[in-house]
Amino acid sequence: MLILNRKIAYSAFLIFSVWLFLFFNLQPAAALTAPAVQVKTKDSPTVYFLSNRHSVRKTYINAASYLSYGNKWSEIKIIDPAELAMWPEANLFQASGSDDIYYISGYRKILIKSPADLMRFNLTGDPVLEVSTVDLAQYQSASYVDIGWEEPASVVSFAVSCDTLEGAHNNTLVTNTDRNLLGIFRFRAPDQTATLTSITFNLGGIYTRSIVSSIMARDEDDRDYDANVNWRQNEHQIVINFRPPLEFLAGEEKVVKILADLGACPTCTNQTMRLELSAATDIEASLPVSSAVWPIQSTAFTLLANDKLLAQVRLQAETLGDTGSIVGGSRVIAKFKIYEDSGQEDAIIKQIIFRNNGSANKNDWDNFRLLKDGQVIARVATVDSNNRIDFNINYLRIAKDGSAALTVEAGLINAYNPQATYGLQVSQLTAVGNTYNLTVNPEIHNISESHTLN
Repeated sequence: MLILNRKIAYSAFLIFSVWLFLFFNLQPAAALTAPAVQVKTKDSPTVYFLSNRHSVRKTYINAASYLSYGNKWSEIKIIDPAELAMWPEANLFQASGSDDIYYISGYRKILIKSPADLMRFNLTGDPVLEVSTVDLAQYQSASYVDIGWEEPASVVSFAVSCDTLEGAHNNTLVTNTDRNLLGIFRFRAPDQTATLTSITFNLGGIYTRSIVSSIMARDEDDRDYDANVNWRQNEHQIVINFRPPLEFLAGEEKVVKILADLGACPTCTNQTMRLELSAATDIEASLPVSSAVWPIQSTAFTLLANDKLLAQVRLQAETLGDTGSIVGGSRVIAKFKIYEDSGQEDAIIKQIIFRNNGSANKNDWDNFRLLKDGQVIARVATVDSNNRIDFNINYLRIAKDGSAALTVEAGLINAYNPQATYGLQVSQLTAVGNTYNLTVNPEIHNISESHTLN
């Protein structure tokens, strides 16, 4: 909306003709006095409002326009045409309570689309007079082209927005927890392909900067982006450099989720966290970036320094023996146990990611299954581009002070290499406590083993 050279003119100002001589007799005035703000000439029915503040006149377009301000017919004074000519016509108006600015041309009103257009049409020095909504409604809407103005070229740009988050317990983050969601930002390409190279977020609210252990950037499916994510502690900035730049099809939208691992901080109560994109220059892309408002701010979170509120998850890998075992044509490639150690609350396991320290790859095995008590609770078709096995788990609850034994099975591809080796280790475990629904900081105890597929 525009707030450029905004001027308020008593209670009126706009264009109109009113045939007032049909309703009353006018007494001529020899000279204009300060109270005389509703005027006409002797030989014309058109009534004007004179703004002594801005030295301009506004023409009333009809009786409804004139009466919308509570004016009375008896207030109109007759002045000399030469004196009226000394008051230039006002061009810019806005309705009471609105920031929209209109250019008035005769009986037509044209909405000014941007402050840049005021500059393009040499209107930046003109006062903007406030009028009644009834007055403004008397005019016919028109476009730039209707009055001979050239429409500005449309700007093709990335559209950026931020989701409102509803976190647990009035958006509280507990220290010494992992994978805390700080913000969800949406980037939409216009009707052409585009790329996104980097994003710089400001992280405000905290003064204990060391509380941030690490930052992650993930997509809508909670997959890590191939990006270099840098927490600049001294500047309170998170810088994400995509490698290669993130590609968008025409009209495509991508989500960037920002998550943080938080360290222990007994004195962090009353601090907050909030992500912000302060301006379009914080985003490097192949196209300009636009937003309905700047800065773009995420939901604000309050920090709670009480680590004993949360569940504590521990994962302990177990030995497979000499070769592991084969069950129904599939090979057991990992055994482990998950414990809840705090006794404070149940824990919900969301994700477990394995990495293979051996040579087995996507040409050797596939169809990975995560099992509890012989029942499949998650599946992965194949290893990812980093040769990891990433299980996203729909439901796995560990009761407080309880545990669960799990195994991982893999199918062997017909042309697998019998000498290919494997030794799975857990690289990431994501869990939330049942009370705060926050990711807890897990303990992971792997063991070193090496086996062949033979």
